[in-house]
Amino acid sequence: MFFFLIKNAEIGTVVIRALAMPRTPGASIEYSILSDNEDTTEFAIDKDTGIVTVARNRTLDREKQEIHDVSFLTTENVVIIIQVQV
Repeated sequence: MFFFLIKNAEIGTVVIRALAMPRTPGASIEYSILSDNEDTTEFAIDKDTGIVTVARNRTLDREKQEIHDVSFLTTENVVIIIQVQV
């Protein structure tokens, strides 16, 4: 999936809402960033809603880095990969 985001987007700006369906009816899904170090990613995901937001905007500048690859994992072991272009 590919999404566009404005340059220098403010912290808290919503990028996308991830949505995964549980294999077991009625079960809940939790989301997390699939990364070696969540402190270095520019994005955050709400573990309950799947809403992806800008967590810090120090590199959301097209001249510094045009495309950000972001991967998320659900409790159902589904990996969601998106690309965000600034």
